Amino acid sequence: MVPAAAPGALGPIGQRRNPMVVFVAGMICFVPFGLIMVWQMINELKSFRGKDDINPVRFLIPIINLIEMWKLPPKVLEAKQMSGVVNAQ
Repeated sequence: MVPAAAPGALGPIGQRRNPMVVFVAGMICFVPFGLIMVWQMINELKSFRGKDDINPVRFLIPIINLIEMWKLPPKVLEAKQMSGVVNAQ
């Protein structure tokens, strides 16, 4: 179980999603569901960290989205460390 930060301590806590539901729904209706999920998850990560260094629009532009994906893991790691996850690596 991942310890969660108290609401409002760092930022709003994101929604828990079942990975299989996201995967299956993404395979069935890829474009609309995928765009909505990327937009929501990037905004949740940005608001939890309290930094404005992620722009979800960049994840929708070809080539630039690859660059943004390359820069995303350190930001996710930072959010895990902020929330108190043990061995966040």
